[in-house]
This record gives sequence, structure tokens and C-alpha cells, in this order.
Amino acid sequence: MSAAPIATCSRAAMDADLIAVCERLLAANRDVMTLYKRRSTMSFEDEAATDPEMDALAKRENAVLEELDQVGTSPKTMAGAVALARAALSQAPLARDGTIEYQHDADWLAWSVVRCLAAVEVAP
Repeated sequence: MSAAPIATCSRAAMDADLIAVCERLLAANRDVMTLYKRRSTMSFEDEAATDPEMDALAKRENAVLEELDQVGTSPKTMAGAVALARAALSQAPLARDGTIEYQHDADWLAWSVVRCLAAVEVAP
């Protein structure tokens, strides 16, 4: 007797939780980046007034990252892998010019794969 193949559940359902959490991480990151852009046009005093908002957004983003840890980061489908790659890009360490910062050649190679995978269009 053999175990049922993983393909017995629908492909869409296989990574549904992972994809949903990745989407929430992207949304949280968009909100953080929007606030960063707003803060870049403010005086120091006005920027400081947004600290509680930034703290709340950072807390939200960290909660989603913890949720991602619970769901797991081993996609079973291409859609899950693409969602995870997009989520990873939202967390990439950026230089002031907006490019990804690399510490080692392995970082450069890994982020190259992530960028490529994040650009894949996946049919629903």
C-alpha cells in the first residue's frame, strides 16, 4: 500500500495559506513604504510625529512574518514559489539608491533567482 500522491488535493489549495500570508506581507510592506515616502518629505518634527504609525506598521509586518514562519516557506506549486519570491523581495536589504545590497557572491546569485522568479506570471 502506498501513500496518496500529493497531487490529489487541488493545486490551488496546496499553497493557498502560503500565498495568502505572502500577500498580507506585501500589503504590510506597501504600507510601510508609503509611510517612508511620506516621511521623506516632512520636517524632523513632523516625521517624529509619525513614529507611532511606523511602530504599528512594523509590528504588523513582524506579525505577518511570524505567521509566514508558522505556515512554512516550502512551496509545493509554482504559484506558491512566485508568491514567496515576491514576499522575499519586499524584505530585501536595499541601498539608498533602491538596489539590493549584497554581502557575498551567494547573496547576489540568490537575489538574482528571487528577482527572476518574482517576475513570473502564474495563471490562476
